[in-house]
Amino acid sequence: MTPEEAIEYFKTYEKAAGAMGLSRPSMSYYVRKGGLPYTKQCELEKATSGKLKARREDDPENPFYKPKSAA
Repeated sequence: MTPEEAIEYFKTYEKAAGAMGLSRPSMSYYVRKGGLPYTKQCELEKATSGKLKARREDDPENPFYKPKSAA
């Protein structure tokens, strides 16, 4: 999942970050970085009972990372 998908689901940066046990600035950092670490995505997948899906290709540290192009 992308940070934007998480923020859309949780409605605010604060709530998305809180679901991962982080602060708002951490969520802002991941947005600037272009993605969430896979482990954090897994935490959000669990917190949303699978409504959001963790995807390794959305982790900027993954060699198979696929950045989303700005529309």
